[in-house]
Amino acid sequence: MMRSPSEPEKQLIIDKIQEMCPTTEQLERVCRVVLKEHPHDVYPQRSTTIQAINALVDRSVQKSVTSSLVAEFELTIQRTINDGSEFRPIDADLANQFGNMFTSLLKALEQMDDSELEQYTADIDSADMTEFKDKLANKAKFSKDKQEHALRSRTEISVLHRLAKKLGYRKYNMLKKKVMYLYFRICDSYPANQFPADYRFERLLEHLYAQLPAQIREYYDECLEQITGVIFDTTYDCYIFNE
Repeated sequence: MMRSPSEPEKQLIIDKIQEMCPTTEQLERVCRVVLKEHPHDVYPQRSTTIQAINALVDRSVQKSVTSSLVAEFELTIQRTINDGSEFRPIDADLANQFGNMFTSLLKALEQMDDSELEQYTADIDSADMTEFKDKLANKAKFSKDKQEHALRSRTEISVLHRLAKKLGYRKYNMLKKKVMYLYFRICDSYPANQFPADYRFERLLEHLYAQLPAQIREYYDECLEQITGVIFDTTYDCYIFNE
């Protein structure tokens, strides 16, 4: 009898599929080919990409076809790349919007340079690579709602980042360094031993959003949620919320 993957193994499978940045059509195709079910019998029609991937992996575990699921995604993605139709228009539009947003934010923060890190050397050196869920719950001590929001938004922003990178937006990791600077400033004003993580998160979100040019804030409804994703992606990399 085939052994079912453990939760960490299942998460690795989810991450691997997520990194392929599958489109809605690709998700539906793999569902039909491997699971032999209608997609909306496996996940709701309005599911996000990561919700659909989670549901597909869960069902593949139930049916003991996990390896076939991954293999079919790899085949489907490669076929699409070879055909020269890697993005749906909606994916490209959203990736371009995100690229414009984080590039504008990075430009607004460009006055922050590496010399500022000197006063925070101890904070950086004390950072450790803690598992994300453990960091959210036990180190930062976010509220339950914020933990769930963090897991969802970090996953979604990582997909969006990969799409944007393929379109030529390649300075995203520089932005996370700037977010780290800002977080240290926030901690100076709102120490972790006096203010909860949720409060410091909100102050950081407000500060970053305020740095965006007005035309970006007004034109894109998704900016706040995308900045939230950037903050939690930076947290995931153990740059911030290491208390």
